Amino acid sequence: MERYAKTFTVRWADCDVNGHMRNTSYSEYAIDTRMAYLAENGFPFEKFVESGIGPVLLHESIDYLREVPLGGTLEVVSPDGGGTRLTATFPLSPDPEAPEPLASRTHS
Repeated sequence: MERYAKTFTVRWADCDVNGHMRNTSYSEYAIDTRMAYLAENGFPFEKFVESGIGPVLLHESIDYLREVPLGGTLEVVSPDGGGTRLTATFPLSPDPEAPEPLASRTHS
């Protein structure tokens, strides 16, 4: 499968009192990326509603590697194209091929 990615700017609502991205925001960006992948590949939300089914998250883990500040730009990358499993990396670098620095790795 091909690599799939979405870019986000960290908003005020994504941050904790210290101005860093809060832990639940990583999950929310991964969810937004997963749903966008599904919609772009023939499974928009409306199709799930019509079918009476939808994606289910059974497990999620996040390895936090560094803090991401308010206003920072993230690219959520699924190396295998989204598929049924999403392993998202949150690079701080605008170059998606740069090996580091990563903000986190999310597995769901």
